[in-house]
Amino acid sequence: MTGRARNRRALLTGAQTGGHLYPAVALGQWLADRGIDVVLVASGESAEADVLKGVPFPVEILRVGKLKGMGWRTRLLGAMALPSGLARAVALVRRLDPSVVVGFGGYTTGPVVLAAALLGIPTAICEENSVPGLTNRLLARVARRIFVAYEEAGARLSPAKSLLTGVPVRPAILDVPAKASAGAGRKVLVFGGSQGSRFLNRRVPAVLKAVSARPGGIEVLHQAGRGNGGEVRALYAGLGLVADVRDYVDDMPAAYAWADFAVSRSGAGTVSEIAAIGLPALFVPFAAATDDHQAANARPLVQAGGALMVREEAFDEAAVAGALAEVLASPERLAAMAGASRGQGRRDALDALGAEVAAMAGAGGGSR
Repeated sequence: MTGRARNRRALLTGAQTGGHLYPAVALGQWLADRGIDVVLVASGESAEADVLKGVPFPVEILRVGKLKGMGWRTRLLGAMALPSGLARAVALVRRLDPSVVVGFGGYTTGPVVLAAALLGIPTAICEENSVPGLTNRLLARVARRIFVAYEEAGARLSPAKSLLTGVPVRPAILDVPAKASAGAGRKVLVFGGSQGSRFLNRRVPAVLKAVSARPGGIEVLHQAGRGNGGEVRALYAGLGLVADVRDYVDDMPAAYAWADFAVSRSGAGTVSEIAAIGLPALFVPFAAATDDHQAANARPLVQAGGALMVREEAFDEAAVAGALAEVLASPERLAAMAGASRGQGRRDALDALGAEVAAMAGAGGGSR
């Protein structure tokens, strides 16, 4: 225990998506700025490369089997590999000797947090969605603390262990000026998270073509996901609509600052970022999300008047185009949505989570 207190090292783990990794990176930077050693454990998937580019602390790779969202053969192979994955996680945690381990989701989180718990190291999990996933439901039994973004998630996991902190948002995004529309909206940002969205890629270009017919037209920035840019670019070109299509937007703070409106999925990280800066949005929840958690994530913001929501099965291009054109044409509506959205944002989430994790590491808290 003395060695761990001296090390003051936080081991953070998350895998595959920006929704899991961006909050981990934000927390890691917060802790590193306060003199705590930070190591991030990821899975090594190619989808992580863009998100982890330039991360200012060490990244370790732990390859473990996948069980969720895969075919039965892959799930079977993943289940067979679980014991060896846990053994590798135990060896990794022993080698790094952290003071605290925090899991942010993805298939590295289970073995790393479980390994730390078996070794008697303080552990925490971050449940960013309103409906907890299977891994966190299992880990809630061994984690000492559970940080949640929605009260209902804490109630489902363990009310006694849970603390409502919100989702940590990167400081560069918090620095984006508050939206204050002085005129009609023209700049539309489309993105489906760090990996893009096949549904949005295929259906939104036609919507925006219809919206562009209104006076003043529109400008479009569309993040398509790695390897999808060419196909989406061709869709816009075929419709006769000029759009800036990128596989990945490296500078999301600049994109948020540019945009008047967003069309996006409603992963927890995306909803939290949009609310933190007060960007009016149309959410299209991923229909296959476990327990429909993306719709649940967006619902408070929609109910507050800060966003619209259309489910995939109800996505009628003409109707969506009409609703979007109506909003963009009204400075008053955009301003009201921006205020309502920002009112739902948790701009203190990173400080709240950072102080708790620093205390678990035996290093005390602090403020930005």
